[in-house]
Parts: sequence; C-alpha cells; structure tokens
Amino acid sequence: MKKRSKPAIDQHIWKEVLIQPELFTPVIEIEGATEQELAVLKEIKLLIQQRLFDRVIEIAFSNFTQHQVVVLALILFPDRTYNEVANMLNINYTAISHAIKGIKSNKHGKFHGGYEKKLRKICMKDEECLIYINLIYKLRDNNPQYALELLKEYDDNPEFWNKFSLVQDVY
Repeated sequence: MKKRSKPAIDQHIWKEVLIQPELFTPVIEIEGATEQELAVLKEIKLLIQQRLFDRVIEIAFSNFTQHQVVVLALILFPDRTYNEVANMLNINYTAISHAIKGIKSNKHGKFHGGYEKKLRKICMKDEECLIYINLIYKLRDNNPQYALELLKEYDDNPEFWNKFSLVQDVY
C-alpha cells in the first residue's frame, strides 16, 4: 500500500469560490482622474453588475428545477462549498455537481441538467441581460462622463446625479 506524501485536500475547492458582483468592480486607477470621477465609475460599475446579477437570479428562479433553485440559493453564500451544500441537503457531492455542471448521458452522448449552461443560454437570448453585458463592456473604457450619464439613467435616484457634475472633462 502506498503512503500519501501530502495530506488529502478537497480537489474541488478551487472551483467553488463565489464571485460576487462587488469583486468585478476593482479599484480604478486612472492617471489624472479626480476622486469624483473615480467614485462615479465605481458606482456605475457596481450598479450595472448588481442589476445583471438580479436579472440572472430572476431568470434562474423562473427556469430552473426545484432542486437547481435550492442548490443555487445555498451555493450563493460566500465561501460555501459543494460539500457543505451537500451536507445541508443530506445528499452527496455528486448530486450538487450535477445540478450545477450537468452530467454526460451515455444514452444520448451529450450533457443534460446543470444550470450553468442553461443559464448562459437563456441569458444570451434575454434582452435585459444583453443590455447589462454590453454596458459592462463599454464601461471598461473608464469614461467618467459616460458613467455619469448611465447613473442618471439607471440609478434609483437620478435627481442626485442630475445635480452632480464632473469638474473636469478630460475625455
């Protein structure tokens, strides 16, 4: 019998780190940008990411099976692993993995189940998701004036942003 040289580590842990919308909004460093410009950029990026996340959750809850909805709801907590969700539901790790990733059917020779692919397919056809995804791409330019215009359009308090003005327009 061989001895292990390293202690056993859950090999799937690295796949299970939740990516929260806040993590998609890194601190922006733009040479010559004012604090106001940076604040506007960060605010709109976070707002659009959150709106996309909310839309994805709406789609999930209206298109997933009961089991997939439960797994998604439980896995959304930060740092929660597949194993922890499996223990909570009193099922094995594989059932959680199949709910998320799907399983290849030998009978049909293709994957079925799994909400990741299902969600992506639905989102890529959903008008609202596509709007938010396109805005996220455009916001990569870090144009504060464009960001301010989006805040006026998408924020719950546009009056605040209508009074807001950027001191310098460098772009």
